[in-house]
Amino acid sequence: MSIFTGRVFAKDVRLYDIQKYLLEKYNSMWDGWFKDKRSTTFKSSIYVMLLSTLPEIGAMVISLFIGIDIINGRLTIGDYSLYTGLVGQLTSGLFMIITLTSKMHDNNLRLVNYNNFMKWESIIKQKGSEIVTNPMNIHFDDVSFKYPGTEQYILKNVSFSIYKNEKVAIVGSNGAGKSTIVKLLLRFYDPSGGKILVNGKDIKEYKLKEYRKHFSVMFQDYVGYAFTIRENITISDLNGKDDMAKAKNAAEKSGVNSIIDKCSSGLETYLTRQFEEDGRELSGGEWQKIALARTFFSDGTVIILDEPSAALDPEAEHQIFETFTELCKDKGAIFISHRLSNVTMADRIIVLDNGQIIEDGSHEELMKLKGRYAYLFSLQAERYKVG
Repeated sequence: MSIFTGRVFAKDVRLYDIQKYLLEKYNSMWDGWFKDKRSTTFKSSIYVMLLSTLPEIGAMVISLFIGIDIINGRLTIGDYSLYTGLVGQLTSGLFMIITLTSKMHDNNLRLVNYNNFMKWESIIKQKGSEIVTNPMNIHFDDVSFKYPGTEQYILKNVSFSIYKNEKVAIVGSNGAGKSTIVKLLLRFYDPSGGKILVNGKDIKEYKLKEYRKHFSVMFQDYVGYAFTIRENITISDLNGKDDMAKAKNAAEKSGVNSIIDKCSSGLETYLTRQFEEDGRELSGGEWQKIALARTFFSDGTVIILDEPSAALDPEAEHQIFETFTELCKDKGAIFISHRLSNVTMADRIIVLDNGQIIEDGSHEELMKLKGRYAYLFSLQAERYKVG
């Protein structure tokens, strides 16, 4: 899947503003590939030309001898043979024209798709000129949202606040709108109704790229790049990509050191064998540690941990939340999880159901309320007891 057009990469590319960096890497790899391709194509063209020319030369020689025989009167069907040869040549020529026309048509279709893609405009208007200042106080004011081209609202009149250095968990069933809140906060989409305010100003008033730099995010569908371990970590903050001490610190905090210790090239070890034969293939849990290190390296004002993959076992996920909570002591934090045992340490827990906030409070307060959260927490606790 292309990093530039694949949906799964879109959030990283926008959040970390890495378009230029990726294009430079692509162009560097393309130059090397094109040089090899040009050499191979040139040699191939020579062989094809020779193979195509030799039969023609043979036909010409045969035609020459037939012509001589006709002149000397030794053949009476030479003209027939000659015309047959000409027809063969004409057929070959027409076949070549058809083949080239087909290739031109195929290339034209690709260009049409490319031109249409380049005409697309972002639905997010970047007109803001304000700069965000720390600390950050976030307020969702009667926010509603439905995805473009749909009629169903994912969020309905949602209002809540997150104050500086506050740790807030957002919980709810699948489709409740948890991840949508993160997408709106990062301005991957704008609300269909209501406003999102940061420090009292609509987030549309802020410079988009500068605004997004205040957030460090580990997405639910995090991605791994066929780069080195170091590049996979530092891609979240290209201004500091040469800061090895910072990269090592992020690797240590996230547990990536357990991967590096097994690699002879350390941080410079390539991941996957897509481009390097000796690249290292990682498990799902190891890739998650890489993604967590990337989040720590970007060092934003607010850290967001969108729900980890359901493929992780409870112990591994709990360890990630423990590490995440420890490292967010002096920062604001938003974390999302299905497993309610992971969110008990939050200052506040927001419970979403069908796109609306139905409960908001600390773990102790919500348990005393004996509402939806208390029911789900008790249900999950009972399940673990049975297990």
